[in-house]
Amino acid sequence: MKWTINKAASEFRCSRETLTRGLRANGHEVAKGNAFTTLQIHSALAGDLKFERVRRERAQADKLEMQNKIRDGQLVELPVAERELYFNLWLPIKQQLDLMPEQLAALCNPESPETARLVIFTHVEQIKSQMRNPKSNKP
Repeated sequence: MKWTINKAASEFRCSRETLTRGLRANGHEVAKGNAFTTLQIHSALAGDLKFERVRRERAQADKLEMQNKIRDGQLVELPVAERELYFNLWLPIKQQLDLMPEQLAALCNPESPETARLVIFTHVEQIKSQMRNPKSNKP
């Protein structure tokens, strides 16, 4: 037997909107004149238990796989990765950049090291700013 939206809504005592939303969620095209099987109507209203079980099993398997990868060191959580990047990559680079004006000023301009230090300092600050905001320095 095939059901129209109006007949099914009346028989199953639900609104047309609820039935339409359920049918669309299950991938059915809802248009004037379309008819649906009793199974399609039932799945739209009650859901598909087999599908939900499979979805739950996949989600549990994915979760377990992710936990195993974290345990084995193949995967790290984002806050941990960010902390590691900051302390092992960005902080040493920043420290070296901060030392550059003092270290290079006398080498660049022995007669006026303070002028050289200010120029190098300004340049280093621009580099650090670009590193903090990489999207702002697109060509």
